[in-house]
Amino acid sequence: MGRPFLRREGASLPVREATVADIDALTRLVNTAYAVEHFIYDGERVSQAECADLLTTGKVLLLEQDESLVGCIYLELRKDSGYVGLLSVKPSHQNQGIGRSLVTIGEARFRSQGRKRSELQVVNVRTELLEYYRRLGYREFGTAPWPADVPTHISCHFVKMIKAL
Repeated sequence: MGRPFLRREGASLPVREATVADIDALTRLVNTAYAVEHFIYDGERVSQAECADLLTTGKVLLLEQDESLVGCIYLELRKDSGYVGLLSVKPSHQNQGIGRSLVTIGEARFRSQGRKRSELQVVNVRTELLEYYRRLGYREFGTAPWPADVPTHISCHFVKMIKAL
């Protein structure tokens, strides 16, 4: 499979797989994008160690613009599905189609590797994300508990979502 490109404003921007050298920038991007969740929990969304672990369990695709990381998505191949996680777009670049394009690239990768569906989960109190993924064709198919070792300010759980590919 050739190198995927994100098409935006008449230009093609290359998307590449993250390496260990990207962990610092990746951690900063994810934590900046997820800062909106501080009403749910204290602290950062991911640590550098967690980002390093992601590179061993799946792939993280990165989008850079002008030598700055502006978007990422985590992709993991599972038995007969693909899992999407940590979709993150730099706040100053949100609402420009970057997230949608990264999800589309991830789904294409899953298809090319024989997966029949894409799955993800969203914290239930982020209703704007539930709506976002519904617009991308995902539907709810269950719930999962919030991790017991991560204290929250409010009661919450995950909503599992699925999309046939």
